[in-house]
Amino acid sequence: MAVRTDLRRQTLSHSGEIIALAHEYRARNLSVRFPDYEFEDMPEVEFIADMDDGTSLFDRANLVMALNDLLGAATHVFLRDELPGDFAESLERDAVALG
Repeated sequence: MAVRTDLRRQTLSHSGEIIALAHEYRARNLSVRFPDYEFEDMPEVEFIADMDDGTSLFDRANLVMALNDLLGAATHVFLRDELPGDFAESLERDAVALG
């Protein structure tokens, strides 16, 4: 549990850098959540975002890699317009808006 608390603190302390990375890769309206599970023994962070029109899969993949490097954690970026209604509501309920 301490790892998740540290990761949450670290992520929120880097919110300015995270937002800058998101803008660089054409993402906006970013929220973050910290699930209770890990990916291959690595803490996980999930981001929920909107992407600008014309954004490529490469932009999204590059954002994920940049976030992985910054946070040292497995990160995922879910797009709001791709999430089914109930799942989107569940993710958003547990998420913290980054700005």
